Amino acid sequence: MSNHFQILIIGGGNAGISVASQLLYKRSNLTIGILPMLPAVKLEWQSENKHPL
Repeated sequence: MSNHFQILIIGGGNAGISVASQLLYKRSNLTIGILPMLPAVKLEWQSENKHPL
């Protein structure tokens, strides 16, 4: 197993898995790494970003 990838996806949730799946569907020769997000690195949205005008 290699530690080098052409694409690194940060976050192994639904969105991360979906992105990896679509990329592999379109280009099956890609090497993709998925780095799960750790609870200590959890990002918070500011209220102005949740409801843009």
